[in-house]
Amino acid sequence: MSVPLRYQHPSIVAHLAQRYVLGVQTFRVRRRCQVLSRRVPALALAVRQWQERLHPLAEGSAVQPAAALWSGIEQRLWGPSQQAQLRLWRSLFALAASLLLTVTVWLWQSPALPPGPHYIAALNGSTEPVQWVVNVTRLKPGVVRLGIEGEHWAEQPMALWAQGRDGNWRLLGKPSSRNREWPLDKARWLAVAEAERLVLTTSVEQTPEQSGWLSEGPCLQLREWL
Repeated sequence: MSVPLRYQHPSIVAHLAQRYVLGVQTFRVRRRCQVLSRRVPALALAVRQWQERLHPLAEGSAVQPAAALWSGIEQRLWGPSQQAQLRLWRSLFALAASLLLTVTVWLWQSPALPPGPHYIAALNGSTEPVQWVVNVTRLKPGVVRLGIEGEHWAEQPMALWAQGRDGNWRLLGKPSSRNREWPLDKARWLAVAEAERLVLTTSVEQTPEQSGWLSEGPCLQLREWL
């Protein structure tokens, strides 16, 4: 069975690998990623890179206890005094707090994980396989960016449209080989969130129903707006 071409796209591969290693996928999606990683070398490589990146966190920093710690623990565990047990728990709490502080500092100094796309669409021609991949990412409240990647850019102007569930069209932008990423205002990112499909045409004045289209594909949500 062939692997869908959308799983060859770098942004999708990076998103799946990141969420797989962080353990935030559902059981069903995680099993799917395991199967895909055996068939998509790029995904297997991305998973291994994320695992190597987070490996120091699993190892942690070595902490050498004081020489008398273990003997002190035994005496406090088996001694009759409740005050001795209280001192034991205080020591253990201090050790745990030290380890937690070490991990917190490591996470604070580590580079932030890149955000994955919230919505994605693989646009296909009537006879061609995937020609363009569109991704929409909410970077922070009020800041949403759209990116498009493809191999065969037309010389004439192009337009990217979103069609809502009610059938209405919204122009998202005018992509080209020199314009592959741009911000979306609220009206346009809401159109993406409510879109059933995205369509690429050669007309910015006429809707795809009026002018015809080059490529189209369903708009899929990968994760919730945060």
